[in-house]
Amino acid sequence: MNKAKRIIAAVSMIAVAFAMTAAPAAFSAPDVHAAVTAKATSSTYWIKVNKYRNVATVYKKTDGKWKAFRAMLVSTGGSKTPSGTFSIGKKQRWGLLMEDVKGQYCSNITTSVLFHSVWYYQYTKSSQPTSEFNKLGTVASHGCVRLACIDAKWIYDNCPAGTKVSIYSSKKAGPLGKPKAIKSSSSTGLNWDPTDPAAGNPNFKLRKPVIRISSAKKTSVKYGASYDLKAGVKAKNTNALQNITNELKVSSVQIRKDGAWETAAFSTKKPGTYKITYSVTDKYCRGTTKATFKVTVKKADTPVISAEDRTATVGSTNAVTGVTVKIGSKDITADASVYIMEPGKTEYSSAYTYAQASEYKFMAAGEYKIKIVAHDPSDTSKISRKEITVTVTEASATGTGA
Repeated sequence: MNKAKRIIAAVSMIAVAFAMTAAPAAFSAPDVHAAVTAKATSSTYWIKVNKYRNVATVYKKTDGKWKAFRAMLVSTGGSKTPSGTFSIGKKQRWGLLMEDVKGQYCSNITTSVLFHSVWYYQYTKSSQPTSEFNKLGTVASHGCVRLACIDAKWIYDNCPAGTKVSIYSSKKAGPLGKPKAIKSSSSTGLNWDPTDPAAGNPNFKLRKPVIRISSAKKTSVKYGASYDLKAGVKAKNTNALQNITNELKVSSVQIRKDGAWETAAFSTKKPGTYKITYSVTDKYCRGTTKATFKVTVKKADTPVISAEDRTATVGSTNAVTGVTVKIGSKDITADASVYIMEPGKTEYSSAYTYAQASEYKFMAAGEYKIKIVAHDPSDTSKISRKEITVTVTEASATGTGA
């Protein structure tokens, strides 16, 4: 072959290679095949792929410790997928895979092994074989780690170059378990990936987030007591078995008034029945879930004072003998205030504490008026009062004759 022919052949080979990797006109965005290499970093995440169970668990570094964060169905190649510890390298929004098929959200694990979506025949989102998508969770690839589009996108979006990847085999799925599979269907055998969050997906089937309210969450609260609206309420992305309680919001609070619900601020110092609406939105689920819960703030209780008229002798002590104060079953006697009007007086003394009144000494004979005042510690407007009379006499003379 002469020099001119060799040059023409080389140019032709380059042209063919370029044609094989170029996107069709329908996907003309400049980043369709652009390799994205994020700056190497000490990532927040660590992905562990269990190729025996075909599930990947993402761990997140929290307070210096790796904690299971989300789980994803995968299809590995079994023995064709290498075991070991690797790190994510370059990325491609769309990538050309072996046998001329295409994949979305490609992230290199090794030079030839990638995280990527289930493959497509063309650079069109409606050209994915439903039978291949439905293999997720089983051995199916030639060595790469296939994922549902939503999970491949999650890795692509959140795990930069340098993110640690461990591939191993174990009969135990992992700390979060193995997500329930979503199935695709089509009369033609081709369809969109049902987890692709792109607008216009006619096959979208991702489950919405779930809100769970504990059966132990209190449905009533005492006036003035502390009450955490979010306590006992959790949110979960069941597609990835991911706890998303941190995304949970109290979206509205209403109080029942005159037979209707009115918007109100929750307060345990405002009695009534409240309806709390919780909401959670997870961008990868493309949906919002709401749940409601009712809680009643009880009215403040009025203290019940038990005290009876009685007698005492000069020199004896304790002006509050036999006095008790309760709110329901709670004894608040020690919180009562006591006022004493001595014989011959027309006004009550300044307030004694219960402890001080228990040490009061009757110094003279006559009628003493004892007034007990008590209130609910959480609501000083709920006051109870009771007045009793203590009749004090001289001590009886005792002795023996000669």
